[in-house]
Amino acid sequence: MRPVRCALVLIALAALLIQPAAAQTFPQPGKPITIVGGFPNGSGTDIYSRRLADPLGRALGVSVIVDNRVGAGGNIAMDHVAKGEADGHTILFATSAMLAINPALYARMPIDTVRDLAPVIALAEVPNALTVAPEKRPQFTDCKAVIAAAKARPGALNYASTGNGTSTHLAGAQFAAAAGVEMVHVPYRGGPFAMQALLAGDVDIFLHQTPALVGPFRQGQVRLLGVTSRAPLKAFPGVPTMAEACGLPGFVSTT
Repeated sequence: MRPVRCALVLIALAALLIQPAAAQTFPQPGKPITIVGGFPNGSGTDIYSRRLADPLGRALGVSVIVDNRVGAGGNIAMDHVAKGEADGHTILFATSAMLAINPALYARMPIDTVRDLAPVIALAEVPNALTVAPEKRPQFTDCKAVIAAAKARPGALNYASTGNGTSTHLAGAQFAAAAGVEMVHVPYRGGPFAMQALLAGDVDIFLHQTPALVGPFRQGQVRLLGVTSRAPLKAFPGVPTMAEACGLPGFVSTT
């Protein structure tokens, strides 16, 4: 939690520093702060936002609300924040995909992410994990079994994502390219929807963000075949890196 505590201090300081000279004291008494996310309840950004809201509210002495405005890969949330009042009371919880990938992916953007948004602090670097539903895909006991199945039937396997251009989409595409296989991308409106599809057997694999996988992993709902970080993660004992498990040296994918 050390990085989060540091982030709280830096957010508070940055909010004070970026105010115009004539602005009111920040935060304004009785005026809540809203953290706006672009993905649904239960997604990685939602989990981090809610963990951030309580200590941030206590540090600043105001209420902090999480408001998820879902759609268009985070563009709806960005548009809402950029066109809102620039008083520091509306904070965007953005992902690297929202800020850097969306402008290259979407033909028309509602805002200019460089001109209309001011970065405050980087909160976390989040890896993904190659995830399967053991009840629906019992044959996928490890990463190499997935690769073998994909090579045996090019284009037959599919992978879920939390939307076009998101880290889960890019991680899946990166995995397919590194393994030399062809798989079909199936985008959903967020992590909970993609997870439902995985557990229902509608998709074969899902390279999901690790914060949202802690609960399903501990409950035995999912099997993790590898994490996309440089080293194994303590939250997932016994789960190797994808570089090791898949035989893909140097494979790393984070957001």
